Amino acid sequence: MKGNRRILLLLPVLAIAGWLALFGDKTPSKAPVASAVDVAAPVAQASAPAGDAPADSAAENLDEASADPTTVHKLRVRTYLTDYENAQKIDLFQGRPVDAPPPPEEKKDDAPPPPPPKPPQPFTVIGRMLDDAGWIVFVEHAGRSYVARTGSVVEGFRFDAVESRQIRLTNLADKEEYVIPVGDDKKEPEHE
Repeated sequence: MKGNRRILLLLPVLAIAGWLALFGDKTPSKAPVASAVDVAAPVAQASAPAGDAPADSAAENLDEASADPTTVHKLRVRTYLTDYENAQKIDLFQGRPVDAPPPPEEKKDDAPPPPPPKPPQPFTVIGRMLDDAGWIVFVEHAGRSYVARTGSVVEGFRFDAVESRQIRLTNLADKEEYVIPVGDDKKEPEHE
């Protein structure tokens, strides 16, 4: 029921709008329309410094005391703000021809070569246990599982220290040292 009332109220409004669209006066008004530049002129003139700009001939004839504040004036020429004659000629978008070879790279002989990347950790910790003699870790290497403690040698690696937070080991072939952090997912048992 509400929908029918709404339609009955809007139909006359729609009919009036249609009649105005078809038969309304479509001639442009005779009054001049001010453009955005003309509207902004009083604000721009008020903010421009008085002694810096050369006066326009129309602006010279205006007396500030007798000028109506609602009058829209023409914008002044502002070429004094830019100094094209003394500006540096810099090409900001320099390019090179498509055929040109790339520029030679500078070689730095003074810089030492970067160190080789360290190999990945040799063992994966799969568990740990604390007994009377200290920590025992269960590690995996190349698909095989091992049990190790401080001083053990497994697959050419010596376990230098097996602690609650980390395992320090040394590769016996090249004396490279490794530190494997051990996760702390459970509270550490107290040793008496």
